[in-house]
Amino acid sequence: MELWEWRSFWTWQIDVDRFFDVMGVPESKQVKMVAIRLKKTAVVWWDKLVIQRQRQRKGPVKTWRRMKQLMLDRFLPEDYEQILYKMYLECVQGKRTVTEYTAEFVRFSERNDLGETDNQKVARYISGLRSSIQERIGLQTVWTVQEASSLALKAELMEKSTRSFSSFKRFTPQNNYEAANEKEKNVGHKSNVCPSRRTVALLGEEEDEEQEFNEDDEYEGVEFAEEESHEKINIVLQRILLSSKDEGQRKNLFRTHCSIQNKVCNVIVDNGSTENLVSQKLVDFLKLPTKEHENPFPLGWIKKGSQVRVTMTCRVPISIGKHYKEKIICDVLDMDVCHVLFGRPWQYDNDITYRGRDNVILFTWGTHKIALAPVLDFDRSEGKKKSNFLVMTHS
Repeated sequence: MELWEWRSFWTWQIDVDRFFDVMGVPESKQVKMVAIRLKKTAVVWWDKLVIQRQRQRKGPVKTWRRMKQLMLDRFLPEDYEQILYKMYLECVQGKRTVTEYTAEFVRFSERNDLGETDNQKVARYISGLRSSIQERIGLQTVWTVQEASSLALKAELMEKSTRSFSSFKRFTPQNNYEAANEKEKNVGHKSNVCPSRRTVALLGEEEDEEQEFNEDDEYEGVEFAEEESHEKINIVLQRILLSSKDEGQRKNLFRTHCSIQNKVCNVIVDNGSTENLVSQKLVDFLKLPTKEHENPFPLGWIKKGSQVRVTMTCRVPISIGKHYKEKIICDVLDMDVCHVLFGRPWQYDNDITYRGRDNVILFTWGTHKIALAPVLDFDRSEGKKKSNFLVMTHS
């Protein structure tokens, strides 16, 4: 059972416990109520278990507690407690709201049942908040997670209101006569290099205050993530035009590498794609588990020829660099442009910032600032650098 499936199972059995407690269902009826609502793999397993116990001349399972234990032994991995604890340790706010982070933190805290004191929980909770929110509530004395959550919500509202205020700048209209006269003084130049061109402030600078933009500041403290240490695989068809001339990033797509099960794969980040995509060949090659798509649809732009129908999804375990690791839900496609394509969902979920001229992607993952730079030798063959035009086919 995959990670997201057993997490759903864990949530389901907690909901069942809560339902029985609230509704006061007698213990004698609980097993039957659960058994009649089992579906797919669970109902097959239960029917088989009932028959097996009859053959072994064992009595039927009479209590929900015993049934739940049998289901936990069957559907959860042996080390699920370790996994839960690891997820609890790694629970941070990231790009989520305080409410979303608090809900997940409380859920993991209750499921692990570590016997932590309120002070220990508060310390763990605050350390997972965004640094900007931690700074706002750092001087407050907090005794419970509920108090810390309340302060964090207020700090979050203050951040939002500050952003809204700082993004507002008064507009001072220029006299029409002065504007026309100014244009006549500077004739004979392109509009984008106008000597009297005014600098427009978009991010709340104080009026009449000049700010010099320093590109290096934006990359300060940023980890440039790259994949070099694992084995590269190439199972897509690539037409490669090798050119010794360096034309910069003006006409380059954002193409990079990622690791999937210790294999280096090709990635394209495309703002025009409404879905995250993964190659069918890659899924088959790495034997990644797939699920049926809830809403299958046709797609025609990703591969030459007829339309391709999307019928399956896959949760792909992506890692780039030391800190960025994420399981991304992708539609499975028989495509030949790359192994994985990050579309708008990935860009939205990670709230990326794109530096167009540098062709660099910036985002925050947990407490780390991540920068993704394009790979220049994305699809070049190292052994055939002298050729002018190559067609690579690997299977």
